[in-house]
Amino acid sequence: MREIKFRAWDDEVNRMFYDITFESVIAQTMQFEEHWLSITDHVLEQYTGIKDAQGREIYEGDILRHPTILDLGPVEWDEDNASFEWYHPKMYGSGMESAVVIGNIHENKELLD
Repeated sequence: MREIKFRAWDDEVNRMFYDITFESVIAQTMQFEEHWLSITDHVLEQYTGIKDAQGREIYEGDILRHPTILDLGPVEWDEDNASFEWYHPKMYGSGMESAVVIGNIHENKELLD
């Protein structure tokens, strides 16, 4: 079974919080250090269950680069196919495990320009 976990982006402090549990999502709150934060004030992104070529976990919102094609694309949830897809100009939807996470859409927006 795929591990279900999340990370959360906070626009106010420009920070990513990792290891958000499924229980935290249901309760609509998460704990970080001694602080409780509201899930609704953050952008939640789910772990895809796939690791990149270097063993790094791939989350929704990550930007991937394929080692041979070198073009970039973000990982997004595809409602029609009910799956995470890598929106890459030359390689739609597949090959995530052969790509490398080089950033995410929050901290590295300039990569997609």
